Amino acid sequence: MHLMYYSVLKDEILFKSINNHPVFSYALTAIKNFTNNYIVFVTDSSFIDIVSEYHDNVKFLDDSISLSSHGTEIGLDRPLLNKNHLEGKIDRLYDFVIKDVIDLYSIMGLIKTDFCRSRPKKINNNYHVEFKKNHGKPKLLITAPYSFFNLELINEINKQYDVIYAYQAPYSKVKELIFDRDVLFTSTCPNYLIDNNLIDNSSLKIIATPSTGVNHISLKNKNIKIISIKNSKVIEEIYASSEFSFTLLLALYKKLNIVLENTLSGNWRQFESYLRSNELNNKKIGLIGFGRIGKKMAGFSKAFGMEVHVYDPFVEIPDNVISHDDKNSLLQICDIVSLHYHLNDANHKSFNKNDFEQMKNEAVFINTSRGELVDEIALIKALKNQKIRGAAVDVISEEHVENKWNHPLIRYARENENLLISSHVAGLTVESETKAASDIFKQLKHEIS
Repeated sequence: MHLMYYSVLKDEILFKSINNHPVFSYALTAIKNFTNNYIVFVTDSSFIDIVSEYHDNVKFLDDSISLSSHGTEIGLDRPLLNKNHLEGKIDRLYDFVIKDVIDLYSIMGLIKTDFCRSRPKKINNNYHVEFKKNHGKPKLLITAPYSFFNLELINEINKQYDVIYAYQAPYSKVKELIFDRDVLFTSTCPNYLIDNNLIDNSSLKIIATPSTGVNHISLKNKNIKIISIKNSKVIEEIYASSEFSFTLLLALYKKLNIVLENTLSGNWRQFESYLRSNELNNKKIGLIGFGRIGKKMAGFSKAFGMEVHVYDPFVEIPDNVISHDDKNSLLQICDIVSLHYHLNDANHKSFNKNDFEQMKNEAVFINTSRGELVDEIALIKALKNQKIRGAAVDVISEEHVENKWNHPLIRYARENENLLISSHVAGLTVESETKAASDIFKQLKHEIS
């Protein structure tokens, strides 16, 4: 008879940390390496879906279950569990129990700095596939989020298409579902590339993406039409990306990450020289690219009393900003440099080592366009060597790679305070995504009719 082990997941602090990974998933990884005969009991049935993403033996603890018959309990509040600890060979060194928020932050700090090497691994993807049959209508597969669509749009989609809803379905499931579909309405940031292998042997005719960029689509020699909102009038009504770009600028310039972490560490104003920042008023901002986001950034910047400089050889620059005929002249005088141009085959790593060298030492760098526009190794060197003061980005290269833990920028940001990284969420608002989706379906109606 095999000895059984079990844990009871009931502590709120553990539940909150599950999707962040620091406590639960690290402990669970250690336990799974020790034994296969292991059960996780949850005291709230709503925990089951989340916990089952990491473990395949999860049960609801109700009154009918006697824990005494399930073997030995292992406490999940000991996040530094290892095999020796589980076997009772270590009494003190790893006897660390989560008691309060400060302890949780301590463990998160240890893991973020690579002290704990065991990374959590999900064994199941928590997704749901829903079929809305509509015989004779064009066959549509939706892998983009849709829960926030208004009822009118949902009803229109279900009326006009034979639909499969499969938000967050993994690559293998999408490949299985796509074979008889005419249209794929994709997420703007899937954790895989939409490539030839995905759509081979399918009847797909159109890929629709509610975004301006399409670097998540990588097809060769395929007669597939790609629909986006890049050239649509609706983009003038979307403010999310420009608002978030300016939010990143404010966060970086005001040291918001440092200020917040200082408070959570139990400090206040003891370290004023460390927390002191600068005003945006009278600073020079350089916008490289003057499309819809660049124009809105210019408006926000002027409202903060900034002097706006622009470099974009492809558009006519209005008189209310200062235009530059070459990029270097802008880089050499601006306190802030912000990228706002589209990625194409010709401009990969177009912001490079030479550009960072042209920037002022006290300048900061913002990128919410695409990660592939920037030589990221040159950016890291500029930050590390204090050639520039700081940077904030919402995008990185190779975003389709699922495990981003060792991406050079993320790795640097974990251990340095002068780089802020957000997870490509600039356009992630109800309003912007609804407008974009509505426009895409108008375009689809025109294409299919």
